[in-house]
This record gives sequence, structure tokens and C-alpha cells, in this order.
Amino acid sequence: MLDIRDFFQKKYLDDDREPVFIFGIPGMEGSFGLFAPQAGYWLQLISVYVIGIVVQVFCSVLVYNFIVVPRRKRNGCSSSSSGRNDYNSFAAFIFGYGIIVPSVIAFPYWLLDYLDVHNKVFASAATQVSLVVTFRTIEAMHDTSPRVVEDSLINYVAYYSATVRHVWDEKTRGRVRVGIVEAIRNLLRVLFYYHALSILNSFMIFHDFSPLESTVVLNDLHLNLDLFRPGHLMNTYLLGVLTYFFILVGAESANLAENFKGYKTTRAFNNPLWGSKSPTDFWGRRWNTMIHKILKGGVFLPSRKYFPAPIAAFITFMMSGALHVFVWTVIFYQHNKQAIRSEICYGCFFPTFLKLMAFFSWCGVTCGLERLVGELYLFRWMTRNLPLVVKSTLVVALTLPIGHWFSGDWAMGGYFQDFTMGLWHVDRIH
Repeated sequence: MLDIRDFFQKKYLDDDREPVFIFGIPGMEGSFGLFAPQAGYWLQLISVYVIGIVVQVFCSVLVYNFIVVPRRKRNGCSSSSSGRNDYNSFAAFIFGYGIIVPSVIAFPYWLLDYLDVHNKVFASAATQVSLVVTFRTIEAMHDTSPRVVEDSLINYVAYYSATVRHVWDEKTRGRVRVGIVEAIRNLLRVLFYYHALSILNSFMIFHDFSPLESTVVLNDLHLNLDLFRPGHLMNTYLLGVLTYFFILVGAESANLAENFKGYKTTRAFNNPLWGSKSPTDFWGRRWNTMIHKILKGGVFLPSRKYFPAPIAAFITFMMSGALHVFVWTVIFYQHNKQAIRSEICYGCFFPTFLKLMAFFSWCGVTCGLERLVGELYLFRWMTRNLPLVVKSTLVVALTLPIGHWFSGDWAMGGYFQDFTMGLWHVDRIH
């Protein structure tokens, strides 16, 4: 009898690859090897995503029939985008908040135990079902989903089961088809960033994520003047670029899969590190727009029904922090089958979760400060006269001293190392 757990027998924790090419680097001692990505690694990673999509499809059918359809009947909504009415159903809230949301939040932990998965990247892939189902369900309960996706069960399943942002046609009430040229362009973009990620990941791992001398421990939470020293700022900047490349490759690969199926999608990243004009431009229009849209429909818009926009925005940033805390708990989950001897959990990492809430709280503060001081003469002059790359660098600099509060755990906890087997990798062999 076929057991899916047999497919996950190889754990992809220790890199046992043989180099496909050995070479020397002028000015550096020893020989270096080039290691090719492993196909089996990607098959396991994709399998985790597919399992999540199956769960999302199942939940979408339930939510559509038990929340969306009753709401539309009660409100008398047509397929037009106008005429939204306030809707509050105790039964819908019990079904959504009491059954669906708790179930999908618990799902990744169960899946990791059942499949005996230890790779941290695979663990993070298991969280997609929790994030998508939770916030799509909140959208359904609070009537903040795009109207077009509720026209039919087929539309809703397509919307609910995807982490990507499809482009919807308001006239045909369906998904827009992608052109072959655009699909090829997206493929080349993913390949470019994939190889850029491979190079930068190899460089950062070789230097233990601190190419420049710094006394700051990347996974610690502290505030002192060392955070403003050039060595730390440069290390954090490179770690931020590495994180950007990593998330971009994952998100745009999901987009590419939809492109191959014939559907047009919206880019997940719009050059945030080098094209942002302000903190709100960075977080609202350029950085991980997939999560931005999920949080907008699942947190901001429901909050706006009860609070002013600034408070709703701050609640959204706080929820973003809580979302990332959840993802971190899954990534660094203390697995049931991990060997625990003499009170030492082998392969375990214990992050300080307060860092994430503090990081996203500060990001929310920077967006609020922009509203307060953005119209002052100095800032209007900077907006008009400074080159875009300078403005975007200043935007990034607002969070650069504490950027390791977000990505330091990935560096020190072995997350990036667990992805090396899916990348081209260069390392010293002797």
C-alpha cells in the first residue's frame, strides 16, 4: 500500500552532495566545489505545497457554501460590485473562527509530525495553508473579498486555493489569460533571481552571515550603539537582500506555475529595496504584495468597519507581526521525533519571538511618521530632488539597524542552510 511518508524518507538536513566542479579562487586558500541542486529536494518541497493546496480547495468549498452563499442570500447581493451590506452572522463566525481557523492553524504541526519532516524550508511551506485559509475565511465572514471571486464556486475555489494574485476581468468575470511573451519574461526573471540567490547564499554562509566584523549577535534582541556601526549595518543589509531574493524566488515561482497554466498574475515584489519612495510605498505597494493583499482583505478592511484608517493600519502591522510569529513557531517547531537527550534538543533553535512584534511595530510607526512629517519642506524637497536609489536607500535605512530582528533567526537557526540543497552552492572542500 502506498504511504506518502515513504516519499519523505530522505530528510535533506545534511548536505551529502558531491561537487560537479572543483576550482580555486585567487587569493584564497584551499579548493572550492560547485554543488548542483537536488531534484528530490524540489519534489518534496512542491509536494508540501500541493498538500496545502488540496486542503485549501476543501476549505474553500466549505466556506463558500456555509458562509458566502448564506451571506449573499441574506444581503440580496447581485454579482455587481456595488450594494455591499453589513453582514454579521453568529453562525458564520462560529464556523469560521471556531472551526476553520483553529483547524488550519494546527494543521502544519500535525503535517510535520505525520510526515516526519525536519527541513525548515519544508516546514515554512506548510504554513501557506494556514495563512491563506485564515485570512480568506475572515474575508468571507466580514464581506471583504473581491466581488468577482464570489460569483461562482469555481471562481471562489480558484481565488481561495491560490497564494498568488490572479488578475480578474470585471467584464468576463473570470481570470485573465497570460501571453506567452509575458510568461517567458517571468520565467527568465525567476531564473535570474534563483541564480543570484545561489551566489549570495553561498557567500553569506561561507562568512557565517557576517562578512564584516560586528559584535552584534544576529538572533538577539537588544538596543545599543553597536546597531549603528558600519559593519553591522552592512551585514544586515546583505542579509536583507538575501531574504528578499529568497522570498521573491518562492513567490514568483508560484506565480510562474499559474502562468504555465495560462493565467496572468500580479508580481509579488516591485523592486522594494531599490525603487521605494517612502515607507508606505515600500510596505503597501512593493514588498510582498501577496501578503499585503491577504492582510488588507483579512485585517485592514474588516478593522476599518470599526476603527479609523490609522488605527486599522497599525492593527494590520501588529497582525503581520503575529502572522510571522506563527510562521516562526512552525519553522522552528520542536519535532516529536527529534532526539532529546540530556535535556538537549538536537537540531533545535529557540528564537526570541518578541523581536518580530517589535520589528513590525516599528515599521508601523515609520508609516505613521510619514503621515505626520511627509509634508514638511525638507521631505518634499527630498522627494522632488533626490535620485530614486538614494530615496529607497534612506527608506531601507529606517529599519536597517534592527533588520536582523526579522531575518537573524533564519541565518542563525539554519533556515538558509536548509535551502542550500535546492540551490547551486559553492563551498570550500579542502
